[in-house]
Amino acid sequence: MLLVRIMPFICICPKGFSGERCEIVDSKIILSFHKDIILPQTMFVHFIRAIDNGSHENGSTFKTIVTNQKSIIIQWSYPFHVAFVDFFQ
Repeated sequence: MLLVRIMPFICICPKGFSGERCEIVDSKIILSFHKDIILPQTMFVHFIRAIDNGSHENGSTFKTIVTNQKSIIIQWSYPFHVAFVDFFQ
């Protein structure tokens, strides 16, 4: 008699994917800034999901901005309705 033991596993997903088996493509937002705008080195991106007859869900992610970088890619794996950027000087 052969006993097979099933071990639970956790996938370590590459950037831009999520889910139990990395099967969900994350939302992608590309922010581009005019060349004359001086950006700080850090920012938070906040996400809000409005739920009918319930409290809202929210989450945030931190981004580092490289000097002279004029576009930023933000990936988020949860549903949301509103996103806003919070710059730090």
